[in-house]
Amino acid sequence: MFVDTGCHNTTFPALEARRFDHNNEHPKVVMGKSCGLGGKSKCYKHTLHVALLDDKTPFLPDNKMNVVWRPTCKSVDFVTKFQARYGIIGRDVMREWKSVKISKMDSEHPLIEIEV
Repeated sequence: MFVDTGCHNTTFPALEARRFDHNNEHPKVVMGKSCGLGGKSKCYKHTLHVALLDDKTPFLPDNKMNVVWRPTCKSVDFVTKFQARYGIIGRDVMREWKSVKISKMDSEHPLIEIEV
């Protein structure tokens, strides 16, 4: 996922909703509008649990994720004009972080430290 300080809500492409077992056509889905680089777009609001995993040990011996933090917000937007294969972490999640530090670990991989 990418981090975007200009994005209000955590966002995924609408076409990716199925990957999370969500149905954008369900009659109970809350719909809204989103405005970004692609202009105004229809969005579908779904519940999704976002989490930060431990960097050194992302999985526990029983193969469960080693979650070190979860945001309080549980709703994300699936946007029709967002054409990518990744999501964007928005300010709804970032406002719960104390700090974000980006530094170079080596020539190919930046180190991103998130303090919660």
